[in-house]
Amino acid sequence: FSAVIGNPPWEKLKVNVHEFNNLNGAGGHYGAKVNLKSREKARLEQDRTRIANSAQVLGERYPLSAEGEFDLYKAFIELSYRIVADNGQIGLIVPAGLIRSSSTKKLREEIFSRSSKLTISILDNRSNFFAIDTRFKFLIVHASLGERRRAPISLQHARGTESGIETTGRAKISRS
Repeated sequence: FSAVIGNPPWEKLKVNVHEFNNLNGAGGHYGAKVNLKSREKARLEQDRTRIANSAQVLGERYPLSAEGEFDLYKAFIELSYRIVADNGQIGLIVPAGLIRSSSTKKLREEIFSRSSKLTISILDNRSNFFAIDTRFKFLIVHASLGERRRAPISLQHARGTESGIETTGRAKISRS
């Protein structure tokens, strides 16, 4: 493809008690103490095993994304670099864990090595772009691929406004 543009799912492949309870109609807020009956505990463990097996299969398909807890956005980034043309463009909205987490090191190295031009904009959710915590940070990643000279990485801070996004700070970072 000449361009890959997307907002991949930001979902870790794991089952926690809170989500299990909500899916089974028990409700409750995140972090509340949960007392599961033995039958529910067995179902929770079955769900955890099933999801862990799925994460293992995906980790084999997307090895750069397999370190740490498997998060679908990482696999989508890896897939984007596989399906984009050699001189294509990639534009993705992903969690800030891409630049902050040690488990994304291999994926970052791939992005840095394959992108001739790379701009990463850091935003928080104060403008309520998404139905998540307003303090949550996310990235807009724009990569140009090709054999051109590799430009320094452009890092930007931005914020949401009523009419769009405003860049509030810029820095260039060397590839090394």
